[in-house]
Amino acid sequence: MRPNPKNNDVTEIELYPEVEISDSNDVINILIKHDHFSSDNEYGRLLLEHLMDSLLSSPAKIGVLFIVDKGTHLLDRDDDLHDKVLELCRKADLCLISEESIEYYSISCDDDISSYLSPDERITSLIIESVPLLILE
Repeated sequence: MRPNPKNNDVTEIELYPEVEISDSNDVINILIKHDHFSSDNEYGRLLLEHLMDSLLSSPAKIGVLFIVDKGTHLLDRDDDLHDKVLELCRKADLCLISEESIEYYSISCDDDISSYLSPDERITSLIIESVPLLILE
């Protein structure tokens, strides 16, 4: 009897300490680096949408919101989550979107995000200073 072949399509899940928001004085810094939750499948898209709804309805303040790399796909006018991402940008004290990523992926976005565009060097230096950071990658 032969053993079953190893399944190479294994999904790895990394668990992180739970983030608990206790009151409206809490500040969350968020890095959206990839849109893979939403581009993988419908369940992933729903998961990301619920996460954004939670962040938008949370009493916590969003300190800095970084949107870089493939995360900029969420800003495309044709993306279903476009409006929610813009709401997150407006809720944040500071929102920085990688202008290099917008250009590289040819994202067709609204003019109202132009004030959030920033060079990658500035974003990188601020990410290093922003601890703790909720990372969506």
